[in-house]
Amino acid sequence: MKTTDYPKHIEKDIAQHVLPLAEKYRLACEDCRHIEKSIAQQQDAVDTVQARLDELKSTTGLRDAEAIQKQMREKAKAEDELKMAERTLAALKNEVLPPSVKARDDARAVCGFKILELMRQKRIEADNQVNAILRAAISEQDAFIQAFSDVANRCGVSLPLNDETLRPGILTGADISDIESRLLVREERERIKTSRQENSQATQSAQPAAETVQEAAPSNTLLTGVAEQEDCVVKNED
Repeated sequence: MKTTDYPKHIEKDIAQHVLPLAEKYRLACEDCRHIEKSIAQQQDAVDTVQARLDELKSTTGLRDAEAIQKQMREKAKAEDELKMAERTLAALKNEVLPPSVKARDDARAVCGFKILELMRQKRIEADNQVNAILRAAISEQDAFIQAFSDVANRCGVSLPLNDETLRPGILTGADISDIESRLLVREERERIKTSRQENSQATQSAQPAAETVQEAAPSNTLLTGVAEQEDCVVKNED
């Protein structure tokens, strides 16, 4: 049995609603990677300056005044470079990266949500396909069992038709009862939903223009109409 070509079926919706969000997520990931690379490079710069400063501090025994002054200048310069490098590193970690990570995580969440939203929308169509297959499977089982039951009746013998080993397929009698019950519940829900939608549409089309204007009047309730105003008058008179 051939299944629905869902990749083709959802291709247009994916291109229109999902892929633009996926592109935003991809760009956000690239931005994060770029910042993380900058952090790694800046960490290397900090480590390099720190190593040079440690080496200068470990150098002792200089007796030449000029050499000592040169070493002190180099140490001061290295300390300044280290402080600047550490500030830059801290800014990248604490100020630049967090918003980028948040943007990436938000983009991923939005993209995933849109896929789930589309999946739920399309599931209605898939439900009809799957439920039709289930009904066909039940009908196939019934036809098989009924055929041999008719043969047994014609021959005047009885068969243990409740024996699950005689039932074709992997669906047991309990499975069939459960599926049939759930299908009936779903059909009833669909019937009620359709009836409510039809009633709502009929009510909206039957509302006079004057009542539509009254709905814009201030009120503490969600719906405002003549009937509600009359109720209030009756209550006040009581």
